[in-house]
Amino acid sequence: MFKNFDRLMLCATNSVCLTFVTVLVGKIDYALIFLLIGMITDFVTGVLCGFYNKNLSSNTAIKGLMKKLFILVYVMLAHHLDVLLNTQYIRTAVCYLYATGEVLSIIENGSTLGLPVPEPIKKALEILNGGDENDEK
Repeated sequence: MFKNFDRLMLCATNSVCLTFVTVLVGKIDYALIFLLIGMITDFVTGVLCGFYNKNLSSNTAIKGLMKKLFILVYVMLAHHLDVLLNTQYIRTAVCYLYATGEVLSIIENGSTLGLPVPEPIKKALEILNGGDENDEK
């Protein structure tokens, strides 16, 4: 009898948590899944880079997690703005905006680990990180 009760409580807790998440950030669609995959992958590759460079720091990891938490806060705000304005694209745009940043960070992490980066992506990263040294100002 207790096994069934434990299973029921686990299912109920899971249901409440997922409902709460859905109320906060909207439906769980591919834009949100893509963002979450990017965030997790970026965090893991960042930890690998810290380990590889022998400068792994819990403070840096916590700062990275805090930034990712705030990205989710922005997604939450965008969802509620969508609800308020009766639109369906603001949250999706915010998800893709931050997912793009996560992908670029993953590419940077791969480059730090010694993986080759295609030349067009390398140039895009240089531009995004402060410009090309050849640019005249």
